[in-house]
Amino acid sequence: VGVVENMSTFVCPKCNTATEVFKGSQGDGNLGQKLHMESIAKIPLDPEISFTSDQGMPRVVQDASSEAAVQYLEAAKSIAQFIQKQKLNNL
Repeated sequence: VGVVENMSTFVCPKCNTATEVFKGSQGDGNLGQKLHMESIAKIPLDPEISFTSDQGMPRVVQDASSEAAVQYLEAAKSIAQFIQKQKLNNL
């Protein structure tokens, strides 16, 4: 299907600057390219993901406009499209 990069960056909540936390370990943003696969999503490191999950509220429900939520939804959309294509190819 493709690559979903988890914890690809950390976005500062005060200045909105994205920082690649894991630079030495595939965190250069080109993992999909390196693996010769499509990059589906780059989900940022977001402390609210664990907090809202612990509260029983997924991040995409709690704040659908957050970058993490946008990337989760993009990944879900890409995977759903892939599955639909596979179903059509098997008819």
